[in-house]
Amino acid sequence: GSRDKVAKSLYYKQFRANVLKGSYVVTERQAIQLAAFAFALQVGCYVAPDPGDKTVNPVLQSGYIEHDGIEKHIPAYLRVKYRDSQWESLVRSAWQAIGNVGDSATIQQMYCEFVLSLPSFGVEYFAVERTTGEPRLLGVSARGLAEIEPQHYDAVELFPWPVTKVTTTSTTVVVARHAKDAAAATFTYLSSSPMQAKAIKVLCDLYQVIAFRAAQAAKGKE
Repeated sequence: GSRDKVAKSLYYKQFRANVLKGSYVVTERQAIQLAAFAFALQVGCYVAPDPGDKTVNPVLQSGYIEHDGIEKHIPAYLRVKYRDSQWESLVRSAWQAIGNVGDSATIQQMYCEFVLSLPSFGVEYFAVERTTGEPRLLGVSARGLAEIEPQHYDAVELFPWPVTKVTTTSTTVVVARHAKDAAAATFTYLSSSPMQAKAIKVLCDLYQVIAFRAAQAAKGKE
């Protein structure tokens, strides 16, 4: 829905800002890949020019990214490694390698999944309440969800991926932890707003996709 798109867009903007300012530490290769995703969102996916078309596309001209400002694409602590023109060449190559993957929503999804897979990405906390009125934090990370008692940060419940399913309404977050030989254990939390509930759901969905792919890859190696 529209709230899904808004939440995902907000995550993309937050993640990109944190990557560029160094809150999420990335390697040179990771920085180039993320810059390529961001460039694709800015100008569209790469499409090879038609040799017969004499129209000049400024996006395809050398110097376009450099003129835009490399600092908008590469974190400052990495930028000193190469000249701006070299960074542009690296980002362009990665942008072309992405290919025509689809619309902006698809590219945002790819960017967010990439960031969530970074070792430097931590836990996102959301202030919620139990249905009994007790304040709680829901911590969302690559390992799963955790219900946290906020005074001492004690983990009350743990919900690992990929056996955890999250559903939401405008006022609630429902977490179901599945088990092979038992009924799912279900926990309901009250959200502070419809947007918060949707933000939790979107982040959980992104992690679920990553966990599912990892599980499939592990099965393939058996």
